[in-house]
Amino acid sequence: MRRLPLMKIYGNEFNQRAIAQCLDNDIPVLLIGPAGCGKTVTALSMADNYAEETGAAVRYIQLSEENTKYDTILGITLKDGSCVIANGPVADAAERGDVLVVDEFTHATHELMLAFNSLTSDKITSVGGKTINAHPRFRLIACANGNHSIGNNSIPESVESRFMILKFDYLSNAEEWQLIADRLKCDGDANMTAIHKLAIEGRTSGLPISYRNIERAHMLISFLDTIPTNSRMRAIHRLTATLPTKDISDCVIVAFGLNNLTTHRNAKEKLLAVLVHEVN
Repeated sequence: MRRLPLMKIYGNEFNQRAIAQCLDNDIPVLLIGPAGCGKTVTALSMADNYAEETGAAVRYIQLSEENTKYDTILGITLKDGSCVIANGPVADAAERGDVLVVDEFTHATHELMLAFNSLTSDKITSVGGKTINAHPRFRLIACANGNHSIGNNSIPESVESRFMILKFDYLSNAEEWQLIADRLKCDGDANMTAIHKLAIEGRTSGLPISYRNIERAHMLISFLDTIPTNSRMRAIHRLTATLPTKDISDCVIVAFGLNNLTTHRNAKEKLLAVLVHEVN
């Protein structure tokens, strides 16, 4: 069994061990879960650990609907005015034996997802007479929010069947608070306790409030704490000059990732109550 990552990962111990087994046994793995639940940091940490032990490098790419199989994997491109067959980042990683972490996998088109099939099953990809045989050390970890989330495409069955699929979710309340307290050095901070409580109460599948949103709110509060009381309102107005915000609660809402102030009016009011002393 491969060691767990040197960097501390909070929660998801079962998935960490499952990823280690997949890396050891050359099984492509797909991590699926809501935004901000720790998929990418877990994937990168486990990839780093595997790379350290095997001498591989880690490569990270993020997919979108603009990517094609030709620019991402292997295809014909223009070079010095001529059409040539060139490696994309995926073929490069496969040829060199890297550990490839592919983020936002379900943001890719079906055509691009299907283009991964030959690499995941046969360790080979080819176009226009050029063939890339994957190095025996090549490993693949993909991350996705799942096709239930806005902006995500469904994964074709033939693609899905080639991966070990691991489901991720948000940390437990206690684990998440431990992460917040450790990373942000705010254990016992009343404001952050209230912000965390608000995140728990407001978190839904349509509104995935995560640690990264809480971190943004903490950064804003810390910023305001450095400004003299009589200058805070002016600083807030400057900070929000290019945003659709009017007061501190709007500003925190933006930092917290809740941009729809009408839909999240209750959350705005709660934040204002928590942070009202910042503008007094």
